[in-house]
Amino acid sequence: MIYHRLEMGGIETLIVRLANILAAEGIEVQIFARPGALEANLAKNVIVTHFDQYNEIWRRHFKSCANATIISFDPLSYLIMRRLQLKVFLSTGDRIRGHGGIFHPRSLFWSGDPLPVRFTIKLAFKLSGDHEFFFMSNAVKLSSKKGLRIRSQLSNRVIKLPLSLDEKLSWSPKNYDLLNIISVGRLAPFKAYNKKAPEIISKLLNNGINSKWDIWGDGEDKTFIINEISKLGINTKVSLHGSLDYSKIKETLIKADLFVGMGTAALEAASLGIPTICCIDEVEDLCYGYLHEAPGDIIGEQSEGFEYKDLFECISKFQEQSSEDRMALGILCREAAMFKSSGTSYQDITKAPIWPQSILKEAVSLVISAPYIFAVDSRKLRIAFKALRRVFK
Repeated sequence: MIYHRLEMGGIETLIVRLANILAAEGIEVQIFARPGALEANLAKNVIVTHFDQYNEIWRRHFKSCANATIISFDPLSYLIMRRLQLKVFLSTGDRIRGHGGIFHPRSLFWSGDPLPVRFTIKLAFKLSGDHEFFFMSNAVKLSSKKGLRIRSQLSNRVIKLPLSLDEKLSWSPKNYDLLNIISVGRLAPFKAYNKKAPEIISKLLNNGINSKWDIWGDGEDKTFIINEISKLGINTKVSLHGSLDYSKIKETLIKADLFVGMGTAALEAASLGIPTICCIDEVEDLCYGYLHEAPGDIIGEQSEGFEYKDLFECISKFQEQSSEDRMALGILCREAAMFKSSGTSYQDITKAPIWPQSILKEAVSLVISAPYIFAVDSRKLRIAFKALRRVFK
């Protein structure tokens, strides 16, 4: 497996769960990544190989990849995977398997990326062939197809997120003196609901609903949220706790009355039976309602033709629910989490296509991606790259 860093995040926790599941099945698992806090949650028999620059992977460690199946988790690690496959092929003649995972609806076309980067990723995807990718959900698959302007049907498989149920932990309604809301996830622009938390708490308090909101996570929206909390004078009612130790996520979630969020964390919360409001990618004040009301396997991706609900109204109405009604909501959310994370055998992921399929296409793809990878590995160019992202936002 290849990813840039094992810090707390949706994709990163997915890597940990997937690695542990495969390792438990007796499959040898090796992860190439920069050091991160999530390493402590990996099984002891999972091998982690650190790197500083991406070129170290194919220069120093390519021999360990012979007869392996490589899994990448974002466009950059996918391009690294292709170069690693080329190195093995040229050095040993082995044609190893590889699969690119797409876990966000805009992974292949982030609007903040400079135009040359977006062009490189899009072209590499089309040249490689859609059979070499898999998607986290049908919603992500459809969003990617639309964003890439692909008219034909994508043949890619959908491999849903794995969840590990903890039968020892089960949520139950708390007292009604205080509505305790919790969110877990990066404070990134696409998780826009975090920016609305201070305003929603202020409105709840003004309506006579004693409430507090605990936000776990870190990111670029942190300063904005802190300023909103200060402006509204609710410093004791909205708390930013920073990153949450993944080993403590379940025991932290279980203390709340209501989870508000999206993505992997929403699945984690709902799997415990916690009533879970499913927010929407890049939308601040609207939601799907509860997780079981989000259509299909959606866990926060935008959906055309769906009538969204007001986030404040959903939270406000929750406080009116009886203990029995809250328990029933939690059960429905738990069932939805199971549905949205089941249906695929994770051993299927080892049946990735063998590289190369087309020498000409692969050669062109690798040539156009080389400058991008070099830019990421170069510290000076990384600074320029970040500056370009800010300009093109």
